[in-house]
Amino acid sequence: RMAKWGAGNGDWGSYAGGFSDDQVWRLVERFDAKLRTKVILSYSNDSPTLINQTITYKTGMTVTNTSSATQSETLEVSLTTSAEASGGGMSASVEAGLKSTISQSLSQSSSETTTWSEEKETEYVIPEYMKYVVTQNIMDYNGRVPGDNVQVMITNVDVTTSKITH
Repeated sequence: RMAKWGAGNGDWGSYAGGFSDDQVWRLVERFDAKLRTKVILSYSNDSPTLINQTITYKTGMTVTNTSSATQSETLEVSLTTSAEASGGGMSASVEAGLKSTISQSLSQSSSETTTWSEEKETEYVIPEYMKYVVTQNIMDYNGRVPGDNVQVMITNVDVTTSKITH
């Protein structure tokens, strides 16, 4: 069995002595993950003409602790596992978007990079007498180690419309 008998990095090794309950290790997710929805555009067009609205929003990933970013494969597994364990009830499309955004962001990584996000500018044409709402899902990862936080701004956005009576 493996054992750790002190706080130092070298205070561990094999142990062949008796067994007790306080010797059991429990593996936990690296992050607590919380999914939230951010409204990036909400516009009510109560006129008889089309209206163009251009918005800018971020997609990708930011990491607050540079040491978190050194092993992108490990970080990808930690983020995916933590999101699945969050019990947030993600839809299949949100989960696919999250995994895709993480993978795309980390494929652009280098040892100096801790922000793999970009500004996207999108133009929306809002039909007459329509309420137009554009939302983006964001996964906030709060690390169990203080300062070890990640935010993933999912690339795909959702658009909902509803008719305005006039």
